[in-house]
Amino acid sequence: MKAIQVHTFGGPEQLVYSDTVTTPEPGATQVLIQNSYAGLNFKDTLTRSGAYHGGNPDLPFIPGIEASGVITAVGDKVSQFAVGDRVAYMTGTMSTKENNCYAQYTAFDAGSNIVKIPDEISMEQACACMVQGLTGHYLTTDAYRVKTGDWVLIHGAGGGLGMMLTQLCKRAGATVIGTCGSVSKAKQALENGCDFAIDYSAEDFVAQVKSLTKNRGVNAVYDGIGKTTFLPGLDTLAKRGTMVLFGNACGEHPDPIAPTLLAQKGSLSLIRPALYDYLLSQQEMQIRATDLFGFIQEGSLNIPVSAYYPLDQAAQAHRDLEQRSVIGKALFSIDDGSTC
Repeated sequence: MKAIQVHTFGGPEQLVYSDTVTTPEPGATQVLIQNSYAGLNFKDTLTRSGAYHGGNPDLPFIPGIEASGVITAVGDKVSQFAVGDRVAYMTGTMSTKENNCYAQYTAFDAGSNIVKIPDEISMEQACACMVQGLTGHYLTTDAYRVKTGDWVLIHGAGGGLGMMLTQLCKRAGATVIGTCGSVSKAKQALENGCDFAIDYSAEDFVAQVKSLTKNRGVNAVYDGIGKTTFLPGLDTLAKRGTMVLFGNACGEHPDPIAPTLLAQKGSLSLIRPALYDYLLSQQEMQIRATDLFGFIQEGSLNIPVSAYYPLDQAAQAHRDLEQRSVIGKALFSIDDGSTC
């Protein structure tokens, strides 16, 4: 089968394409999926470079943590899925280090994070709903439940997850301020639904947020950037506001802070959640995915796929992502013949 493999941790050049990788055989509790699309995520760049904080995969490995496709074989003990089912799934946890989605076929546990795709949902939409959609869902319903009247600050609002978060926050009734790293991404963030967009490469986002909120501050900050935005972000929060720190796309984790700092800045709350802890069961995965598919069908969630890469262009895709030139969600198109 065709796949991308990493034999040595390093830069994008370590993503090696091959069309002679052995096709996996499904175990008794697994299904074999012929992938149509695989998602491009920032975590993929961290595992490729050997810098993922949850632990690095054993070499060699096939990267990628989300995909959609069609089941072509099922194990002897699998009853909930059948050959021909269209499915979307997310591999890995903080502990297993499993990836395996940049490939034509993936063998996957039928009792894990996998769902059937409704007929009304495309393969592309379903794939894009996995990591970023599920992340956006738990961030806005569990990490901090967004409600009508809230003001919310979203860092990286021009990226795929930022766009997802914006739409989910707007659906919940919030006013959304988005920060972006360029004028073009700020424009895209506004078109996606942000009420206000700040180009943090040219503007002081703390001063802008205080001005927009008349010095009151926002109820919540969603920060997937990390060290460069974390401490300034605390200064944008209203009293008893919540900082949701869910990633480190800048490449560095924030420095430790004293808990008393949160009290000094207005009795703030700080949470550092991870997606996997909000998918503790197949039932929880199904509930979140069903919500997202429903939002798409009702028209309140539009997933902007901005780029499609062939699998043999994985290195270029990683370069584009790391250079912040990807606007919205990007997918690898693997087997066009199996898409809806």
